[in-house]
Amino acid sequence: MDAYVGGELALYGHRIDRGPFGCDDVVWLKERGYVVRPENYICSGFMIMNLARFRAEDLSQECLAFLDQNPDSLTADQCAFNVACQGKIGLLPNGWGCFLDEAFRAGFADCVHFAGSVPWNPPTTWAFYCGDHKFFRMWYRFAEVFCGEYDI
Repeated sequence: MDAYVGGELALYGHRIDRGPFGCDDVVWLKERGYVVRPENYICSGFMIMNLARFRAEDLSQECLAFLDQNPDSLTADQCAFNVACQGKIGLLPNGWGCFLDEAFRAGFADCVHFAGSVPWNPPTTWAFYCGDHKFFRMWYRFAEVFCGEYDI
């Protein structure tokens, strides 16, 4: 991760890849005339931000302006970051900020993004019983070993 500290781009994150039609955000943004590159559209759940570049280019103000103009955006922060930083976004290595299903398919993860669920209150859906439970158990093990907490 050291290569991303002090990087020249504004944001680094995990690319959202949601099937042949892409991310719902990308479709929504394109319908409104925004130019976004799906291959560099990142999730805001885990990002590395170049704060010096954000300050120098007033990117925070661009994000806020986007939100003022688009109060109905699907994922407010995520859409705003991706629009304001278009062309200034880098991708993190596989495994960083990945979703549970991606981690399960890849068989590894460095930083799991628990989207739609939280590890301390796991869902009891079919996905949980088909393999996601392994990542929840891993989270509990981490909490026990590193934090001295374990309550299931």
